[in-house]
Amino acid sequence: MSTNNLFLKKLWLYRYGISAAGLIVCAAILRIILLALGWTATESDEAMNNLAAMHIEKLGERPIFFMGRII
Repeated sequence: MSTNNLFLKKLWLYRYGISAAGLIVCAAILRIILLALGWTATESDEAMNNLAAMHIEKLGERPIFFMGRII
């Protein structure tokens, strides 16, 4: 069996891991490019507000704490 054929078989076995790694690298490069172009950085506060909004809308829950204060 040739070395090239063995290499292709190994690549085929690890195709999902290689694809995932490629997507992660592309996403990181895109994020760096967008930051260099002056796009706003994401903040954890945005994620917390979005999560709270989803819980209020879909589950009817109300927050007890917001940014360390009692409402």
